[in-house]
Formats: sequence, structure tokens, C-alpha cells
Amino acid sequence: MNMKNLLFSVLALLFFGVSSCKKEDPKPATGASSATPVFSFTGNIDGTPISLQAGGNNYFMYTSYSLDSNGVYDFIGELKPQNCTGGCGNSLKISIKDYQQFSVSPTTIDSAIVPGYYAFAAPSGASSQYSNIFISVFKNGTAQSFNWDFGDGTKAVLTSSTAVHKYLHPGVYKVSLTTESTTGCSSTITNNIQFGQTGNSFLPQFQVTIVGDTVFLSPIPIGGIPPYTYSWDFGDGNTSTSISPSHKYSASGVYQASLTMTDVMGVSGIQYMNIPINSNTNCSSSFILPSPTPLVNPMNLGNVAIEWTDAAGTLWTSKSNNQPSSRSMFKIISVEDYLNNPNGVATKKIHVKFSCTLYNGYRFIIMNDVDAVFSVGYK
Repeated sequence: MNMKNLLFSVLALLFFGVSSCKKEDPKPATGASSATPVFSFTGNIDGTPISLQAGGNNYFMYTSYSLDSNGVYDFIGELKPQNCTGGCGNSLKISIKDYQQFSVSPTTIDSAIVPGYYAFAAPSGASSQYSNIFISVFKNGTAQSFNWDFGDGTKAVLTSSTAVHKYLHPGVYKVSLTTESTTGCSSTITNNIQFGQTGNSFLPQFQVTIVGDTVFLSPIPIGGIPPYTYSWDFGDGNTSTSISPSHKYSASGVYQASLTMTDVMGVSGIQYMNIPINSNTNCSSSFILPSPTPLVNPMNLGNVAIEWTDAAGTLWTSKSNNQPSSRSMFKIISVEDYLNNPNGVATKKIHVKFSCTLYNGYRFIIMNDVDAVFSVGYK
């Protein structure tokens, strides 16, 4: 066997199909210079490190897609031993549902699978989409327009001080508001918001009391693991690491203060706030976000399911109504076009990171710190 064929023989073989029909993927193009596996899974299961690679130890990447009874497509990737048809020990299956029902052919996978957070599916079709009400607060002027960027690719220019927006996935979104007054004064504020299954990511919040030219600040941590460290920036060049500092400004104006909090695991979050000090001419914009309203998702549209078959052949699944949102998260890092199968079926290579709880009846195991690259086929 020459060196080129030897390299190709250790590369991952990718099988495609519809339902149970799976076909061998064409080999990489001539000139490939690395035998690094394309598809892999590394993580911890109940504290035990697990590492699987397509092309090693007879493991292969299988893909399929299917249509459920509600007319919703499932896009499926399975990393398991070659030619195993059921109960394959130490095998992983990832299923991602389409975001819509009755998708026409071809399926619009470019909208169904994109970078960002995804919720885990539940038997009850638990709420995993969110409606948010944003309330703007404008000081020192009369607002006439509100320019919103909701952080998910959606923008809106409104004349009302209240905006309602629906998010189809959990996540951390950078929301920006620019408010224009009737006299031409403009003020912008940008902050991250988060909701749903995002793991250990967290956002600080803080409240401000203004007395003359002095502010009194206090943090309101949302999530994270204490103890925290605090880094305040008052917007005038002065800073503090106190938990609840006060600060006196030397001149009137609008200052954008910020709080950066870091938890014991090293996860950080930041919030900004415009603070008007003794000014009747400089306008100040901010927004308030009451608790988001979870929306029922009975068909689990856009949701994910993880299945793990252990060495004994026991099946564990993430699909449970008890999936804890505090430590669960599934995040797509990247999506790329990959090789077509011999029948011309398109595929995507997907890089993900996730943590979740897997169940078998009343028993459960923890799968965390997972980094995986897998593939799915679609029409």
C-alpha cells in the first residue's frame, strides 16, 4: 500500500442515508496531507474522560435524516462502531430538529442549523422559545424614535418606547438601543441578555442611586458560581473593585458606567448603564428587560437530543423533562459544507460544545465539557 492510500485508509469514513439507508462517503480529494480524524468526540461522563474518533478503533461517522409524525425533520449524526445496527457500546447520537413544520424539499438546513445555543428537547415539548418585552428609558429630552438591534439578526425602528421580540433559541444576545430625541440628541446603550440553557454563562446586573453628583452602585448577580470578583468603571477614568462602591463625578454630563463580574470558575460577564449627572441638555438612553416569557414548543422545533449507549449497551438520553437549565447547554460553534454522498446528498460538518444530564428511567449520568465534530445529511 503506498503512502497516499495509507493516509486515506485511516481517515474517517462517512456514511449517509435516509432513515436506515447509509452509504459510504467519497474519500477526500487527492493531495490530502494529514490523517487527522475529521469527526471526534471528547468529554467526561460521570467524571470519566471519553474520547472517540472516526477512523480509529473501527469507529465511523453515520448520518441520516428522518421525518417525524408531526412533519418535522430530524438531522442525525451517529459516531459508532462500523456495521453496528443496535445497542452499540460507547456510541453517541446527536439529533437536531428542524425549526419549522412541513418543510418543503429541499430542507432549509441553513436556517435550522446555525451557530448559537440550542435547547434540549423534552417529551412534553417544554418551553424553549422566548418572548421578551424591552422597555426603554429616556432622560433629558422627548424621544421620537427607538432603533433596536435584538442581537439575532433582527432590527427594528419604532416610535413606541416598548418593543416585543421573540427569540427562537436560548442564548446570550447583544442587544443595542439608540434613541433619538425631538431635538436631535442621540444616546446608545448596548448590553447582553441571556435566557434558557446556556450552562455556566452569566450576566451581572447592577442598580444605581443618584444623589446630586454622587452615585451609589450595587451588583445583582444573575447566575454564575460565587464568590465573585468585581471591576467597576465609572466612565470618567475612575474604577473600583469594591462590591458596592460610591463615586462622585467632577463635572455634569452623561457617563457610561460598567460592571464586570467574574465567578469562581473564571466566567465573566459585563453590563453597561448610562448615568446622567446634573445635566438637562445631554440625553440618556437605557432599557429594562423584565423576565422573558417562555413559549411552549410542543414539537420541540429547533431542539436537540443526545443519546449515549454505554459499554454495557444501556441507552441514556437527554430527552427528559428534568433537564436542569443551570448546567445544561448545547452550543453550535461552526457549520460547514461537507462532502456529498455518491447519490449527491448534501451534508454539513458541525462543531459543537455541550453539557447535559442523560437519563435511563430514574437513573442519570452527567455528560459535560463535551467538544465534538460530527456530520448530518439532509435533502
